[in-house]
Amino acid sequence: MDDGGLIACRFPMPHTFPLAAPWHSSLAQGEAASLLVRAATALGRLELADLAVRAVSSLIESDSGLIAVTPDGPVLQEYPSTPPAHVLNGWITSLWGLYDVAFPAGGGEPTAAGAAAAEAFEAGVATLAARLDLYRTPIGWSRYDLYPHPLTNVASPFYHRLHVGHLRRLSTLAPNELFTQTADDWARSGSNAVLRSFAVSRKVLFRFVRPRWRRID
Repeated sequence: MDDGGLIACRFPMPHTFPLAAPWHSSLAQGEAASLLVRAATALGRLELADLAVRAVSSLIESDSGLIAVTPDGPVLQEYPSTPPAHVLNGWITSLWGLYDVAFPAGGGEPTAAGAAAAEAFEAGVATLAARLDLYRTPIGWSRYDLYPHPLTNVASPFYHRLHVGHLRRLSTLAPNELFTQTADDWARSGSNAVLRSFAVSRKVLFRFVRPRWRRID
């Protein structure tokens, strides 16, 4: 973690999203913050809580490069690509980092140090609610991201199930019927063998057009 609280990813990522090393990720920042909050409590080391606040500063400050501002509000970027990728699972996990810093005890009023994180979490949840339908495909399957690929990047069955679990968990932290209903809808589509086979075929076709290890200019 550098002086700005950013964790640098030191490997290039020429596939799916063109990223040159070093690059930063809202997912890494959020997961690091969540770990630091828990370690601060378990070990009784308050300085780790301060590091957690630093870790999420990049998820709050609009000039960090990890926040894409949309007409619906801010979207946290797992991959800081151009144009923004808007990866769904990375966004939700990043929001959890904000929540853990804001509410280290698991709820109640945010701490003084976590007030900005609480505000960013609430803004992110509102944005997610406004944009969640963008991740729904015509067959009721979820999309992995919103990047303008040549073909829609549908979620694999693994990530589709992950989206269901993420939405269910998020709905316990920020109750919203839309999250619960979408999770239920996607769970049903995930259990449908025909839809699952169709989604897998679309994913295979996507990887044929966008091979994972091909450099993207």
